[in-house]
Amino acid sequence: MTNGLSLEELMKEGTYPEEYAEGENWRILHGDTLKLVKAFQPGIFDAVITDPPYASGGTKQNERNRTTNQKYMTAPKKVIGKNTLDCMKGGMIYGNAASIDGMIERMEEELGCKCTIVATGGLAKAVIPHCRHDIIIDENLLLKGLQIIYEKNR
Repeated sequence: MTNGLSLEELMKEGTYPEEYAEGENWRILHGDTLKLVKAFQPGIFDAVITDPPYASGGTKQNERNRTTNQKYMTAPKKVIGKNTLDCMKGGMIYGNAASIDGMIERMEEELGCKCTIVATGGLAKAVIPHCRHDIIIDENLLLKGLQIIYEKNR
């Protein structure tokens, strides 16, 4: 980055990211978020965006022991988080919502029409409200399908 310190100068001694890329006014680091954030001197980030592994979700053991739903059911107020947990939640919730929106747009473009979208699964309640498309949440979709198969084969 121009008019800035080198990566080595920004980081505390002895900790480097697995890989990184940079341009004139930006830098992307790839590595363990908790280790990278702790490695930097305080106050140097403009933003941190992360997509955590589902088994993470906290800096303390009791936070990591909670279920995925307990950790991620609430989205942070803003996409750009100001602390590690909000960054992780933002990456998981807003990142997945943006991915779903992108897939819907591509599918509707390919099909040439608007579609009725139905979501199911354990994290649908956490992610779908942050999507920009109208999406129906049906927690019992799988059971309904099994019921239909059962009735047809009686």
